[in-house]
This record gives sequence, structure tokens and C-alpha cells, in this order.
Amino acid sequence: MALWGNLKEAVAAELLRKWVDDADVRTAALVFDLVDRYFPDPTLARMRRLLANEDLRKAALPRLSHYYSRDLAADLRPLLRAESQTLQRCALVGLISQLSADDLTRAAVLERLKDRSADIREVAAEYFTWTGASRDLAALEDALGKEKDAYVRAALEAAISALQRRDKAAGETFRAGLDAIAGQETLEPLLVYNVHEHDRQPLFLDRNAALQRLILGSSIAIGAPSTKADYPAARSWLPPVRDYFSDERKSFGVSVGHRHATFAGSVHVGDDCA
Repeated sequence: MALWGNLKEAVAAELLRKWVDDADVRTAALVFDLVDRYFPDPTLARMRRLLANEDLRKAALPRLSHYYSRDLAADLRPLLRAESQTLQRCALVGLISQLSADDLTRAAVLERLKDRSADIREVAAEYFTWTGASRDLAALEDALGKEKDAYVRAALEAAISALQRRDKAAGETFRAGLDAIAGQETLEPLLVYNVHEHDRQPLFLDRNAALQRLILGSSIAIGAPSTKADYPAARSWLPPVRDYFSDERKSFGVSVGHRHATFAGSVHVGDDCA
């Protein structure tokens, strides 16, 4: 912990790297978040080791959404029934990141549309925006008819709209496109803004652009925009936005603390502000 607090992250990660595979899983859990940012494990063994430990799995959650391998779906589905809403939510976000669309995962997420937590229902609805098919429409419409929470309703409406757009196109074409994108990468590399961008980042920009076109029918440009004209004007918020509303400011966005050197003191409204 002293090394982490007094050295540059990359240096501390290098020095602590050997401990992430320590025989004592408690020691491994302490350094996992930092080390995994710089030295992720494409074999998934480290992530699975922590997810399997009920007392220590929370140590893996900050990095879970960066893992794109669908092989983790079997490890995440049991977490959807956990007592902890944090575990449930992170599992849902992980399944979205991995574009896990198999029947077992779909059925498990459908159950979460009935969860007592509005936050869980909202993220479960978003799952179907990204991976849903026409066969899910009836369940989503039924959930919308019973839903009172405004944010969950917005997420359900977005999912239903996405599925209806897909119905107008060839469903098999969508599924093939989703499978192709899901199979491209195992995990997302770290971006270090104040030093450099990862040398493979252009590939991830292309991947994300292709994914947005497939899911949302967007006409966004690939790569960094040179002018505002490269991107269409936003006509509405894309749910979920519950976490991004500040009662103090009465507006959306996440305040960035001063300990973050790059965006210190700003209000961040980017799509990665979660």
C-alpha cells in the first residue's frame, strides 16, 4: 500500500506484480486492481480465482467491465443472485461488456427485471439494448407496463426501441455481427491519458464504433472527430443516467476529485464517466 501511494502507478504495478499470483489469495486481492490495469491476464485465471472467493470477489469488480471474453458468463451468472446489489450490478455490467447473449444468461437477466432494486432493473433493461432479440420484446413490454420508476422506464423504452429497429433488419445479420465483435478482443487495455495512449487503442475505437452502429443504428464516424460535424447532434440521453444526476448542481455529469490530475475539478460528462 505504501508503494502504491508513493510511486507512479505503472512503477508500483511492476514492483507489486509478483504478488497478484501469490498463494495467499488475500494478498493477491490487495494488489489485483492496480496490477491488472497494467498486466491483465487474458487466461482469466486471476479474475476467476477472485470471483470464486465470496469474501474477496469485490476486489475484482473494478476491472470486471474491462474483460470482454464471453467465457466469463458462467462465472458471472451466479452473482446475479447475490445478496449484494453491488455484485449484481457489476455482474450485469460485465455481461453487457462481454456481449453475452446465450440462453442461460438471457434468462437470468430477464429475472432481474423483477428485482426489488430499481437500479438493478435499470441495468437489466440496458442489457437487452445491447444483446436482446425480438423474442424478448414481450417480456420487456410487460415489464414496462408495470414499471413506475422513471429511469427504469427510460431504459426499457430504449431496449424496446432497439429491438424494434432490429426487427426491421435481418435478425440473423445482427446476431452474426454481435458474435463477430464479441470474438475480437479478450480484454480492454488501460489508457494512461497523461503519458500515452495504448498502441492498440485505434483498434478499440474501431470496435466501439462498429458496435454502436450495430446496436443503435448510429452514423458516427470511426476514429477521433476532427470537427463537430463528424458526429450527429445528440437528441436525447441514452439510459442509464441515474448515477450521473447531481442534486447539488441540478444537472448531469460526474464531479472529478482533485486527486485525479488529468481532469481535476471538472464535471465529466463523457460516456465513460461510470
